[in-house]
Amino acid sequence: MPMRTISLLLITAAILLLVQAAGATAASLEIGDVEINPDGTLTARGTTNIAPGNELLVDIVSSGFGATSKETSRPFYGSSGTVEVEAGEPYNTWAYTFEMLPPEAYTITVEWVGGDATASGTFTITSETASEVTAAAPSPATTMVPPPATPNPTQAPWGAAGVIISLVAAVLMRRS
Repeated sequence: MPMRTISLLLITAAILLLVQAAGATAASLEIGDVEINPDGTLTARGTTNIAPGNELLVDIVSSGFGATSKETSRPFYGSSGTVEVEAGEPYNTWAYTFEMLPPEAYTITVEWVGGDATASGTFTITSETASEVTAAAPSPATTMVPPPATPNPTQAPWGAAGVIISLVAAVLMRRS
């Protein structure tokens, strides 16, 4: 096969890989609800388009948490942990189970450990129920876009490979 044909094939492959990388879906996370389980624990649930197996960090902090003076003390309640994204239809899902917390308002934040998707909201625990999660207003670093119709991996693994293939093809074309 002539060198020119090989170079053209490499350039075509590189262009296809770059188009794939550019078309990658933005990662999104949504917090669905917080439920009280029969055993007295709580479970926060949500959906995402992040691929199954990825880890999410869940932080739950009492709304009373904040800076205080040395003379003032306030109790602090919360929970933190990681969960793995599970395959779901039509969206992938996540669930975080934690111990019952005292009645109060709480902030929940969910972050993708391997990427830049974040979602947050607030909920209130009363003596009998947990309220619906109210989503926080999205900030520039927060992704609150509804997930696409089909769950897809959110990173295009061939983006860097496409650039490398393009460079190799350009060098080979110069030599021909």
